[in-house]
Amino acid sequence: MSLVNLNLNLNTDRAINKIAFCSAVVAGFAYVGYSVCRTAFSRRRRGRGNDDSPHRSVFLRRLSQTTQTDGLLGDFFTDGPPKIVLRPKSVQERIRDLNMQARQFASAVTAIQTNANYKMNGVSGRSLQVTPWGSPRLLSPVDVHHIPEYIEADRDQHYSPGHSPNRYRWSRTGSLKSSNKVILDVGENTKLKECEQLWDAEKDSITQKLPDLLSDSHREISLQEAQYLAAVLASNETPLILGTLTIVANLAVFSVNQDKFREAGLIAVLPKLVLHSNRQIKQKTCLVVTNMAMNEKNNNEMRSVTISLVSLFRTASLADPALITSALLALVNISVMSSWQKEIKTSLHKCYSLLDEGHWNSDGFSFQSLRLLINLSCNEEMVPSLLAAQAPSKLIYMVDISMPEEVVLRVLTLLANLASVTKRLNIDPLHLPAENKAAAPDTMYAAVFGLSMVERLKKKVRSLSERHANSDVCLQARRLLDALSD
Repeated sequence: MSLVNLNLNLNTDRAINKIAFCSAVVAGFAYVGYSVCRTAFSRRRRGRGNDDSPHRSVFLRRLSQTTQTDGLLGDFFTDGPPKIVLRPKSVQERIRDLNMQARQFASAVTAIQTNANYKMNGVSGRSLQVTPWGSPRLLSPVDVHHIPEYIEADRDQHYSPGHSPNRYRWSRTGSLKSSNKVILDVGENTKLKECEQLWDAEKDSITQKLPDLLSDSHREISLQEAQYLAAVLASNETPLILGTLTIVANLAVFSVNQDKFREAGLIAVLPKLVLHSNRQIKQKTCLVVTNMAMNEKNNNEMRSVTISLVSLFRTASLADPALITSALLALVNISVMSSWQKEIKTSLHKCYSLLDEGHWNSDGFSFQSLRLLINLSCNEEMVPSLLAAQAPSKLIYMVDISMPEEVVLRVLTLLANLASVTKRLNIDPLHLPAENKAAAPDTMYAAVFGLSMVERLKKKVRSLSERHANSDVCLQARRLLDALSD
């Protein structure tokens, strides 16, 4: 009897399982059919609504990862309730909107900071976009209702492979610096255009006269000859420029010719030649600047030349010592006067670092860099920047009796100038300019006045003052000891 009941229970369970399975299959087909029908009818109804419905639709776009919406309202205020259709905004559209907003904000800030003079400011819409080389700077909110529409600046900026885009950098002085673009003032730009126009107008005539102009480089030239030579240098004829630069450098040795070249507009042509793509042109132009800078009137007009030389010097490779030396020789002569010494501040780190290379022969870049630093140290206004720059790591070994006499004398002169001004003006580390300042333990101030260095330095300097055979070395050593004493 129990066996019969067991068989009945098994048959009942199988029947229930079959019914449940069939019900699930039917329900699945029913759901799929319902979904298909609903989609088909809703599309048909939507299509009819576009033609016959008296209501207008309002399309809203939901911004990704935000709760804001952008409404394209159209004729929103019509009879009957509007119909709202959500449309997600694509990533590309959202990025495009953000870039446009960044450009508009940059335009607003530019206009406020420069009295709406866009082209003279280095800020562009690109400045506030996140790039692999930088991110936006935070600026204060401003009222932009009165600002005109955006005008993009810096349209001719180029990107070089393997390097970050050339871009303007904010600085505490407010100046805009660029390493590959010559910035001329109005007068220089006018003179440069005059030279270019003269070449365009009289190219054939100048070319015919050029052999006579280049025949003798040890004579006094006329103003017209100086104008012709400047016009050749303003051209794009590389072979002619190379030949002319050699003659101009020799002619510029004479002060009379220096004045003629200045009147002819040669100084306005030099900045672009310093940054020329041809290495020989760069080096020969540095020689021309070296000779021209000894004239005080010429020196007073060499701001753009100085900026170009600093750019060349900072980017020149140690593998090309001749080019570095040529740039330093030109800067040494320019820095004899204090007019443009402030433009050299950005190169102080490299000037000090070249001392560690030990190229102490008369035409070595270490020796010429030391000469430049001495010229700068004679100007009290430059001393804080010189103290803030990164000191050479081998400075203590340069104050040694085994070093060449010319090197020891100049190193002591540099240190005595810095220490004397520091003592007289009571300069302390808090007075060092933050711009271009090295880390505190690495500054020139720490290398001279640091607790761990000053006693070592005094000991070596005292030895030089007592034992060195050169009286000038002894004199500078005593100057330095006096400045380091309490």
